[in-house]
Amino acid sequence: MSKDKQWLDFRKEDGAGQTILRVWWMDLKENDRAGQAELRRCVDLSDVAFVPAFHRLRRRLQETDSKFSPLPLAAVAGVTATIRRDVSSDKLTPGAQLGRPVGDRPVISELRFRRLLETASDLSQRYIALRRIAAQLENVDLGGFAQAAFSFPVHLQRQWAYDYYDVTPNQETSK
Repeated sequence: MSKDKQWLDFRKEDGAGQTILRVWWMDLKENDRAGQAELRRCVDLSDVAFVPAFHRLRRRLQETDSKFSPLPLAAVAGVTATIRRDVSSDKLTPGAQLGRPVGDRPVISELRFRRLLETASDLSQRYIALRRIAAQLENVDLGGFAQAAFSFPVHLQRQWAYDYYDVTPNQETSK
């Protein structure tokens, strides 16, 4: 009797999704700069489907007991290719990383953060928003951003919002 497949979760420290993603991402950064550049240049998810580096990740994940759809996985590949440094081991959650103060302002403006939350149900728009945000940041939680690119359900959006506003410098929020 075969074990039921579980959806990918890139946040689990010991999960196959995060392990394979981290190895793929490190290989991309260290050994396939051309593949990383190709993924960074992908304007939309259709472009990602034509990049061999994406298919390496897809094939590796197919060998696990995880299930996934290729299009959300393309978003994961495109978004994570823009990440410069993974700080998954830090105690800051992705939402807190975005709201972390730099001077008297958060790293990512409230407007940009709210736009990200508004795109949650549209994979293509979420891909664009997450890529832009990841490109702005020096340090990113690889697993957290990968999970948001793959699936960004309401409970995860809420958690990011709580974490963002918990660390955002005290200022009036826009209405």
